[in-house]
Amino acid sequence: MDERVEAVRRELEAKKLRADQGEGVPLWSVPREEGRWLSLLVHATSARRILEVGASAGYSGTWLAEAARDTGGRVVTLERDPVKVEMARATYREAGLEPWITLVPGDARMTLASLEGPWDLVFLDAWKDDYALYLEEVWPKLRPGGLLLADNALSHAQELAEYLGAVRTRPDAESLLLPEGNGLEVTFKRAGA
Repeated sequence: MDERVEAVRRELEAKKLRADQGEGVPLWSVPREEGRWLSLLVHATSARRILEVGASAGYSGTWLAEAARDTGGRVVTLERDPVKVEMARATYREAGLEPWITLVPGDARMTLASLEGPWDLVFLDAWKDDYALYLEEVWPKLRPGGLLLADNALSHAQELAEYLGAVRTRPDAESLLLPEGNGLEVTFKRAGA
């Protein structure tokens, strides 16, 4: 683990804790154990083309980009909140991960259409009510054998009901819940799909 990246993560974790107590800008990020899963899944699949929908302050992006550095890959991350865009840029710069991550500002409901696939791994962690829309946009661009990961499958199961129903019943997918942190829905796109 890169000490520079780890120091930035620890600072973001402290900021999130303070924000949860009412100080500063509210931050939404995956728990540390989910970040470790993101890294492990990038490494295990040798993912090189990685898409993240919902950067927030850049915490999960550090896990993805650090792993992408190891696989020879790159991350494209999307964020619509201008304050979070600047926070994420600062996070990637301070962590030394800028060469492996590109931040695209704007509403993912608009920007996703302009991004070309194929993607090896896609991570969803944005507005929960929009996950079903994101699924329709990213699934055709996810390579066969690729992974689609969705945060908050436990903590926001009601808001994700449409999405979870869709990925769990796709004939061209295998999907299961990893009950870690907020709950990570891991969906594998079958080869030949």
